[in-house]
Amino acid sequence: MTQLENAGSQFQRLVTIMDTLRSPGGCPWDGEQTHESLLRYLIEEAYEVVEAIEAPAGIDRALLKEELGDVLLQVVFHSRVAEETPAEQGGFDIVQVLTALNDKLERRHPHVFGDEEAVTGDDVLTRWDELKKKEKPERTGPLDGIPPHLPALALAEKTLSKASKAGLLDPEEMGAGTSFTTEEELGEHLLTLVAAAKSRGLDAERALRSATRKLIDQHS
Repeated sequence: MTQLENAGSQFQRLVTIMDTLRSPGGCPWDGEQTHESLLRYLIEEAYEVVEAIEAPAGIDRALLKEELGDVLLQVVFHSRVAEETPAEQGGFDIVQVLTALNDKLERRHPHVFGDEEAVTGDDVLTRWDELKKKEKPERTGPLDGIPPHLPALALAEKTLSKASKAGLLDPEEMGAGTSFTTEEELGEHLLTLVAAAKSRGLDAERALRSATRKLIDQHS
């Protein structure tokens, strides 16, 4: 059996196990779960992947393998829950998830699966954004499509990146006057700001999220 065939076999095994757990006579806990109740686990597993990659001694590959499996479980779990909703009400199954993903990857890589050419990684990203805009015409604003529930720092970085690409602002100009030049110095600077906020009874997470949303509103 080839590696690809084995991957298909093991994925089918996972889907079958999930179906058994979710079906009558299966696991009571698994059978009670909903998209909403599972959400915390999806977030936790994603952060545990980060933990494995950023381990103090370098990437913990044994842990990474385990945590990636847990993330994959969440995808299969949510797909199995969605399968119980009628198709006319938006229900879907894991096959539809995979089909949509495969179609999107091929569609957004015309330089690989089509007759277009790409010279650099920047060319690929530019074309990806162009194709994404065509696929999602409802996103008319330059800052549309940013997940609103990202952690404050990730939300700010995503917003500034899109704003910069759209020519709405210059991050270098916004950051002028700061003294840090390395990630270590940046981390210390951020920690100092959080400490200062805490000493004044301010919520640094909420403050950054509010400032970022204000920027989004200004350009919506």
